[in-house]
Amino acid sequence: MTFPTVYFASKDVLIESFFEDSESISTFALKKNENMNKLIAQIGINTVCKMMIYDNFVHADCHGGNILIQKIPKN
Repeated sequence: MTFPTVYFASKDVLIESFFEDSESISTFALKKNENMNKLIAQIGINTVCKMMIYDNFVHADCHGGNILIQKIPKN
């Protein structure tokens, strides 16, 4: 799991990299692959819990356009 690069952060402003080599989560949800959707849901739950419990941070704009999935090449 990776996150965009933060260039500047203050109490009122967050500037981070815009492009990440990935696809919108909506692309995968539309494929109706039940096993993949369950895996993505589990990863999402784990990520939200990590943000709230360990990082003491909540991303307030979680929607399909802001959740990206990176393809990991098989070796």
